[in-house]
Amino acid sequence: MENKCAFMAYTDAPYEIAYSGHEGVVPDGNALIGFGGDMEPSDYDTHKTEELKNLWEKICRKKIQEAYDEYMVFFKGKYGKRD
Repeated sequence: MENKCAFMAYTDAPYEIAYSGHEGVVPDGNALIGFGGDMEPSDYDTHKTEELKNLWEKICRKKIQEAYDEYMVFFKGKYGKRD
């Protein structure tokens, strides 16, 4: 970390998709979602769960690209092509 603060802590966030602000910190619980809870099959099955995690990854990657594309349409419409 930039200031090496002894009180700063981070954790792993498996199967999460999130927005982070200018300091790289997720501002609140509405800015992230992760695989788990009601997204998991009620009858735990390793194969089924892995299949669903793979689907979750595919959806997340697609949504990230869609967010970028939507932003660039707005950006180019408002500010023109970037040099």
